[in-house]
Amino acid sequence: MVRVKRSRREIHRRTHALWCVVRREIGRNSFPLILLSDNHVGSRSQLESLLVARDCRVICAKDSPETLNLLHRFYFDLIIYDVDLPAIGGVTLLRHVKLHLPDTEVLLVTERAQLGLTSLAMQHGAVDCLVKPLGQSAIDALIQHARMAAGRNHGPNI
Repeated sequence: MVRVKRSRREIHRRTHALWCVVRREIGRNSFPLILLSDNHVGSRSQLESLLVARDCRVICAKDSPETLNLLHRFYFDLIIYDVDLPAIGGVTLLRHVKLHLPDTEVLLVTERAQLGLTSLAMQHGAVDCLVKPLGQSAIDALIQHARMAAGRNHGPNI
C-alpha cells in the first residue's frame, strides 16, 4: 500500500472545493458570511449592525491574532479589515489570506487615505481600499459584492 503525503494546503483546497459543492446544493448563497476585523469598537459595531440589518452574517475580530484564528476556522465570502490592525496589518495580512484562501475577497479599510497603500493592496488582490467612515453607497456596494462572492464561493458557514 502506497501512502500519499499531502500538504496542509492541498488538504485545505480539496476541503474547500467540496464545501463549494455542498454550499451550492444547500442554497445558502443569499446570506454571505463576512469577517469584519477592526480594532476600533465603534467602527466595528456600526458596520456590523449595518451588515446584519441587510441579511449578512458577520463574525467580528478585534485584532490580528483573532482574525487569523477565525480565518482557519471558517470560510468567508468577504473579509473586511482595518489596515491599521496591531501586530499583523496592512498588506501582510492580505498576502496571508491570498496565499491560503486565494478565492476569498478582501476589502481593506483605513482611517486615512494613502494612495501607495491602495495601489499596493490592489496589486496583492484586494477588492478595494476604502476610507472610514464608510458612506451608505459604499456599504451597499460592499453588500452587493459580498452577495456575488457568496454565489461563487466556498466553505461551511455557521
